[in-house]
Amino acid sequence: MARQLHKSFSDQPVRALHKRYNDRREVELRHILGFLGIERSSFFEILREYRDDPGGFTVAHRRTNCPHKISSEVEQNILKELRMEKRLIEAPEVPLRTY
Repeated sequence: MARQLHKSFSDQPVRALHKRYNDRREVELRHILGFLGIERSSFFEILREYRDDPGGFTVAHRRTNCPHKISSEVEQNILKELRMEKRLIEAPEVPLRTY
């Protein structure tokens, strides 16, 4: 199973490793990959992000969409059904003992 970098490390150690690899070549790539527990391609994706913006670099997870959100059509339909049920419950001519 792939390791999630943002759960294992904060920005500072990853930034320091990228700096040592990118700027000074002090650390070998295989050591970095072993330490971070990621594949070579993932490392170079992260390195590209670091090179684009070293000061603003972060390993924090950036979600692009909300996985638990329903569509507006479904939400409107649910609200419509709930309003219908509310009218039935509050109607005096409908004999309800419990709900």
